[in-house]
Amino acid sequence: MAVRPIIAAVVLHDLPELTEIAFAAKRHWGYPPEWMELWRDELTASPAQAASGWAFAARLDGVIVGWCALELTPPAAEITACWVRPSHIGRGVGSELLDHALPKAELAGIHEVTALADPNAEEFYRRRGFERIGREESSPPGRHLPLMRLVLIRRA
Repeated sequence: MAVRPIIAAVVLHDLPELTEIAFAAKRHWGYPPEWMELWRDELTASPAQAASGWAFAARLDGVIVGWCALELTPPAAEITACWVRPSHIGRGVGSELLDHALPKAELAGIHEVTALADPNAEEFYRRRGFERIGREESSPPGRHLPLMRLVLIRRA
């Protein structure tokens, strides 16, 4: 990525745009409309995410091109959202978001971060140092998602 995005905390007025990005990113992988409807709640950016202080948006020329959110339950955290506009997938936006969020989580005493990843995102997380530690059933029934983990602080 030639120009690095500006990354800042999400605010409430960002939520509709964040939701649009999540839906567009998920549709990018060719999922059928009925599946997209099943995932409506998890794809919708929430006021709680914005209020947490752990949701970040990446902007290029003032336009949000991606966002991520973490849920902290020390000493662990979960990536609950990591979405990039389809026009910017593969351009380093997701990595920039994690490069911003993960050091902050480590400073907050987080030892490990997990992500229940879309199967299309598993390789992205692997390249970022995550390992697959299992899988969980999703919807529709019979669909499974890889559970990824990154250890931030090695315990003695």
